[in-house]
Amino acid sequence: MARVWLAVQVPLCFAFSLRGQIQPEGSLKETLAGLAKTHISVRPSPDIEDQLILLHADPAVLLIPNFWSREACEQLIAVVRGSGAMRQSHVSAAEALALRTSGSVVMKPEMARRFGAARLVRKLFRDLAALGVGGPQSGYGEYPQIIRYERGQHFAEHQDAFNWEQVQQEQDGYQRQATFLLYLNDVEKGGATRFPELGIDVQPRCGQGLLFFPAFKDGRQDARTAHSAEAAVDEKWIAQVWKGKLVPSPSR
Repeated sequence: MARVWLAVQVPLCFAFSLRGQIQPEGSLKETLAGLAKTHISVRPSPDIEDQLILLHADPAVLLIPNFWSREACEQLIAVVRGSGAMRQSHVSAAEALALRTSGSVVMKPEMARRFGAARLVRKLFRDLAALGVGGPQSGYGEYPQIIRYERGQHFAEHQDAFNWEQVQQEQDGYQRQATFLLYLNDVEKGGATRFPELGIDVQPRCGQGLLFFPAFKDGRQDARTAHSAEAAVDEKWIAQVWKGKLVPSPSR
């Protein structure tokens, strides 16, 4: 695994939908305060906090409509498309057809430099810092993964956090606690990010960010955040970053 230190009314243009009955959401400030107790602290800068849209309070799902400019998104797509480094996303051959059928590339520093993406990767980390996930002293995360879904490709329902027993057995006990998705292009048909248990579909819009929290503070998976990437009709590009921490095992 590559790591690096480091009810709301919304205009339709933000392109998400709520399916079924959702309980009243409460305020954004209440949600952020609750996150710090149950999952991980999130202390966004004032300009980011003003943009945040609360799609769901518990578990928290947050939308940032204008996180990146269209120009920056198009530049990142062009760099990755021209690099020739895109490969089948990392799952076993047996899982590939059933689970995930996209292509992806992990932007490690040497690869980012080789393909001229270092400036964009630095910008992504700098902008993510403004979200304040984990607080200013939080240093664990993973290198950005750039993912392309072509027509018919998908990612079946899954958890981003690792199995708790697996985390306890790992020597360092690393667990993913926050997922950030940056949608790099507009997707009119297919490709929605779906949270089945929460009744939320998010249709990709260029520059829009999505933030949610796949594990509790103690390292256990939050199963309610299971999600899928619905089959693409139009091509879909995203940048994905996970933030995490070392969770002490009771046996250590």
